Amino acid sequence: GAYNYRAFNLSVIGASTDISDKISETAAHFRIYVPKDADRVAGFEDFYENIDGAGLPRVDFSALKAVAENTIDDNSTGLSVPENGEQSDLVYKNTDTGALMLTFLPPTVKKYEKAPLYFIIPGGGWYSEARSSMIGFSQASVNALRNEGFAVVSIDYRTTQKGAVMRDIIADCFDALTYTAHFADTLGIDRNRIAVSGHSAGAHLALMLAYAPVSEFDDGYVFNDTFTVRAAAPMSAPTILYDDKAHNLKSNLAAAFSGCDTYEERVRTSPITYVSTRSPSTLLCAGTKDNLVYAVSSKQVYNKLKAHNVYAELLLSEGGGHSFEQVESGTVPSISMAQIQSRIVDFVISETAPAF
Repeated sequence: GAYNYRAFNLSVIGASTDISDKISETAAHFRIYVPKDADRVAGFEDFYENIDGAGLPRVDFSALKAVAENTIDDNSTGLSVPENGEQSDLVYKNTDTGALMLTFLPPTVKKYEKAPLYFIIPGGGWYSEARSSMIGFSQASVNALRNEGFAVVSIDYRTTQKGAVMRDIIADCFDALTYTAHFADTLGIDRNRIAVSGHSAGAHLALMLAYAPVSEFDDGYVFNDTFTVRAAAPMSAPTILYDDKAHNLKSNLAAAFSGCDTYEERVRTSPITYVSTRSPSTLLCAGTKDNLVYAVSSKQVYNKLKAHNVYAELLLSEGGGHSFEQVESGTVPSISMAQIQSRIVDFVISETAPAF
């Protein structure tokens, strides 16, 4: 009832014949729910020992206690364990469709004892993604911020192409940031000085990290370390998934809500739903000629942020398209991609960098 539980997969050390046969079908793992509190785990162990004669599988309670105390040996999770703060590609999550990875880029110039983090998410209509493409898309801001003492992380996540739905995708992004926070000391970063950014679907996901509570999309991830997002700089962000007047993404969203396409689910996964007085400073970038995500999507979030007295900027590229490119002949965008990247750099530094 009042207890706070988390999900955890326990390896079976030994079992009766009947149970072993059934367990073998699920790679020798089964799922139970256990308390986070280590003392309650001890009580659970006592209870378990009292019924051990019933032929139940024997459980490794040392691993269970380690999870409760958040001191689990990370090698047992199958995830990457970074050894230092050097550039690396790391497995942050294992799923039914394969391992999910992130790329960590350390600062090129060390300015801080703990580097602030620029956390970027690729787009692709929730259908496809590539963490390397986001590093390329935001190359100007990535390079500039690394020269200013920031570390950078770009992530992969499950997509609708592989059967994921929106809540899965959002959970992956939260898990990637939680993983990064868990290894903050090893990576040399400050988990409480984070700026998030992304383009298109990636911008939507970045805003979910910035505005929504992680508990809303808890999928039983092995780590539960906290973090603080201090700034968000989304580009061409879909923010109101339940309003077709804010975007032209019907087919993409139909796939993202396959089997769960309700108004309530679309509200639950829309960044605008979570805007509050606690939302971080936000720089919204949009093109007025974007035919996929209409500029009104950014405008409405901007207005709601201002109504909650949250610092917000709306950078509109008049005549700019989805990637702030020229759309109509003879109409040069009022703000170029290079200028947007430059403004993102200044904004991220001002909102997340420690004061000397």
